Amino acid sequence: MPGNCFKKTVLLLIFICFAGISPIIAQSKMDTARTTLKAWIETEKKLAQENSKWAREEDTLKGIIEVMNSEISTLEKKIDKSRAEVSKADAKRGELLAKRENLKKASGIIQARIVELEQKIHALYPLLPNPLKTTIAPLYSRMPKSEKDADGKQSLSARMQNVIGILSQVDKFNSSIILDAGLRQLDDGRQVEIKTLYLGIAYAYFIDSTGEYAGYGVPEAEGWNWVSDSSMSQVIASAVQVYEDPQKASYINLPVTIR
Repeated sequence: MPGNCFKKTVLLLIFICFAGISPIIAQSKMDTARTTLKAWIETEKKLAQENSKWAREEDTLKGIIEVMNSEISTLEKKIDKSRAEVSKADAKRGELLAKRENLKKASGIIQARIVELEQKIHALYPLLPNPLKTTIAPLYSRMPKSEKDADGKQSLSARMQNVIGILSQVDKFNSSIILDAGLRQLDDGRQVEIKTLYLGIAYAYFIDSTGEYAGYGVPEAEGWNWVSDSSMSQVIASAVQVYEDPQKASYINLPVTIR
C-alpha cells in the first residue's frame, strides 16, 4: 500500500508540472505564430508593392520598346531610301563621267581645229592689207603664236571667238571694195599721200593727189608688193572718183596684172 501511495504522489506531481508547463508552451507557440504571420504579411505587402512597381515599369518599358521599334522602322526606311538615292547617285555619276569623257574628246577635236585655224591665220596675216590688219589688231594680239604659247592662258571658247572674229573681218573685207588713205615713202625717200583702192584682199590700186605716182599692189610671201605704173593713173583716178561719189558711177576697165 505504501508503494501505491508513492506512485500516486509521483504521478500527481508530474501532472502538476505538465499543467504548469502547458500554458508556457502555448504562449510561446502563439508568439511564434504571430511573428511568422507578421513576417508573412510584410512579405506579401512587399511582393504586392514590387508587383505594382513592376507593372508600372513594364508599361514604361513597353512604351519605350514601341518607340524604339518605331524609330528602328523609320531608320530602316531612311536606310532603304538612302541606298536607293546612292544607287541613283552612282548612276548619275556614271552618266556624268561618260559625258565628261565625251566632252574631253569633243574638246580635243575642237582644240585641234582651233590650233589649225590659228596657224592658217598666222600664215595669212602678212598677206592681209594694212587697213584690215588695223581692224583685226585687237583680236590678233590676243591670239597665241603657238600651242605652247597658249599654255592654258585662254579658254578654248575665247580662242574660238578670236578666230571667228578675225575670219569674219577677213571675209567682210574680201567681199568689199575699200578705199584707204595714208602716207607712203617712195624709192627716192619722199613721202606722199596716196589713196589705195582695195579689191578684197587680193588686189589694190594706188594713186597720189597729182596722179604722178600710181600703180597696183598684190600680196606676196613677205607682204604686199607695190608696183609703180604711171600709165594707170587716169583709170585709177576715175575709179577712186566713182567710189567717193557713187552718183558719178560709170563703167571703168581697171587693168589686172597676173603674176
